[in-house]
Amino acid sequence: MLKKYLLITVIIVFNSILISMEIQIANDPFFQELIINRSNRLETMFYDVDVTLNQKTNVIEVIKNKKVIREFSLKQEVKVTAENLISFFLNVEESLLIAETIKTQSPDIKKQIEVIDALYEYPYLDETGSFFVYISDKGTGNRNSFILDLLNYQEKEIIIPETGDYFPVLNKQILYFLKAVEDGFSLNAYHLITNEMIELSRGKINCLRIHAGKIYYSEGNSIIKIDSNGRVLENYLFENRIQSFDIYDNNLTLSMLNKNQYDLYLFNIPENSLNQLTNSIFNEMDVIFKNNESVLFSANQTGQYALYLKQITNNNTKNDYDLIYQEKHSDVFYPFYSEYYSKVICSVYEVGKEPKFLILSH
Repeated sequence: MLKKYLLITVIIVFNSILISMEIQIANDPFFQELIINRSNRLETMFYDVDVTLNQKTNVIEVIKNKKVIREFSLKQEVKVTAENLISFFLNVEESLLIAETIKTQSPDIKKQIEVIDALYEYPYLDETGSFFVYISDKGTGNRNSFILDLLNYQEKEIIIPETGDYFPVLNKQILYFLKAVEDGFSLNAYHLITNEMIELSRGKINCLRIHAGKIYYSEGNSIIKIDSNGRVLENYLFENRIQSFDIYDNNLTLSMLNKNQYDLYLFNIPENSLNQLTNSIFNEMDVIFKNNESVLFSANQTGQYALYLKQITNNNTKNDYDLIYQEKHSDVFYPFYSEYYSKVICSVYEVGKEPKFLILSH
């Protein structure tokens, strides 16, 4: 009985100490100032955001449109440092800035996302416009896939130890991506519900797309179409090495090696016909469809890679394309176009800095 009484006493005292330490963190002048400054910044940037401290749970709540979108616990079992507190606020700011910039309907949007000093590459939006997927090393220092829900502003990092991830695409509840392996890349399917990962293919894969629920990837001079189990459905073979490609309805556009540089081509699948779109001394790479009449891509006409658009109608000359965006001392790569939001998202590589996302109305 005495032992039981002593155990209860110890638990009560321990809990009192924890509560006291939690209150101390919340009332510490340094943390108070940090929380107030960061909260004010969020509330100033986003008119419909409120940041509160729930006194009952001792949890910082970020509220948007009267719904809690992110939480940060000040409880003692969670190690609270200035670093992870700042990281929390920066990640919330970044998620809100990305989501609001993508969703804002305006013809004049031209916004670089520069909140966290980290790598940002391979932007992708799913066909429903609900999820923004990308690669970053902001979490663990490794290249991991991030999935940002544009509706509720929740973000999930897919952590797969000892891997470097590339080209993430999302179809329903399955994330497809390339993983760096010896002598190339492996194509993997990661099931978000079960956390199960399956390797679908392996080789010198260098580009990954998804269309109508089917997966397409390029390897060497081939574009290969597979189903969700990795079964090969089609293999489109071309003369030279493919740098990148995209698919729209019954057409493939591809950046393919032509002697010493990469040119753009249009391949009609039903007709099995290939039409050369460009014939220049420059590289035209990272090609994607904007719609069935035009493509977006990176090219180095000025010595640095900028973003261009080209009409793909038959009466268009091969070297006639329009500049969309360029920046001094920077290269623009990995453009992605969302018809849902009428936005281009790409990575901007400034000399001496990590790549950042650029979001453009178009």
